[in-house]
Amino acid sequence: MQRCAIRYWQKKEAMTLDEKLWKEFSKMVRMKHANEYGWVKCFTCSASGPWKEFDCGHFMPRAYLATRYSILNNKPQCVRCNRMEDGQFARFSANLATKYGAKIPRLIIEIAREGQQLTVEEKEWFLSYCKDQIKLLSAKFI
Repeated sequence: MQRCAIRYWQKKEAMTLDEKLWKEFSKMVRMKHANEYGWVKCFTCSASGPWKEFDCGHFMPRAYLATRYSILNNKPQCVRCNRMEDGQFARFSANLATKYGAKIPRLIIEIAREGQQLTVEEKEWFLSYCKDQIKLLSAKFI
């Protein structure tokens, strides 16, 4: 019985770390793509607005743990494209190919299906990295 309790708490702790990491990673991605006034363009429809009002959309769903925190897989998206139009997968793929090369969407798909998720230690390090980047990126806004 004690063993199950330990695993439950370990899982709970890991979920909390994932939630914290996603929050900071999402913020970092949106800020990274913002101009000096804090505005971003939707990666799929080119709508623009303040980075805080945009989502961090993803090409491969977050369920694919290997690409969940990939900079190439995640881009700013407006709420309409990300939530109401299911991320605009086809347009997202086409824009990735245009911006980074035709092989990139296929590469992201392969990594998503075959790659491994980050360890707890890697997630903790990456969380710290994201927080540091957010501090640096905050300085670029007027």
